[in-house]
Amino acid sequence: GRQQHVLRGHADRVSCVRICGDKETLVVSASHDKTVRLWHAERGQLVHLLREHAGAVTHVDVSRDGKSVLTASYDNTLRVWDVKSGKCTAVLRGHEAPVTCCQWDRKANTAASTSRDGTVRVWELRKKVVRQLHVLRGHTDWVQCLHYVDAKRLLVSGSHDATVRVWELKSGACVHELRGHAQVVTAVRWSSLGGGGGGGGDGD
Repeated sequence: GRQQHVLRGHADRVSCVRICGDKETLVVSASHDKTVRLWHAERGQLVHLLREHAGAVTHVDVSRDGKSVLTASYDNTLRVWDVKSGKCTAVLRGHEAPVTCCQWDRKANTAASTSRDGTVRVWELRKKVVRQLHVLRGHTDWVQCLHYVDAKRLLVSGSHDATVRVWELKSGACVHELRGHAQVVTAVRWSSLGGGGGGGGDGD
């Protein structure tokens, strides 16, 4: 429970942090100062400064092998970065408004993103193939958050329209619309009933 380091360098609020690295543990931080920083967790030193986004960086996620980072930004794009070199390897364009959230699929070479344009988009991310697979339409306001349900091959999204939608990944179809909230849905997760209280990040 003892504080190890205070990581300073961002010039505006930090919007998201993740842990990554396949050999060494790194901390990844995204900020409204338009940058992403990779820090060495044990030494507290800056390893890479990623600064190609033209707007605030709202979210960050790490690939299942820990070798790539995905970032979402107010510049309407997502970017894929190589952890070792700190270089941008792909730019994902398609959203028509700021991107609010992003997540890698832990079971496939895909990722999903949400945006103020009211859509959820699913992307194929391979070394030689980067393309948009699905545009999931149905929300009537900003889409704020998402969560992969790996075991069931579903995607869950929450929106400023006060609804939660469940999407089938293979077809891109909305299979459930969950109503009941009176205001913005800010976070979503999946819990399997009867599974011993499970339902964490893997969505089992």
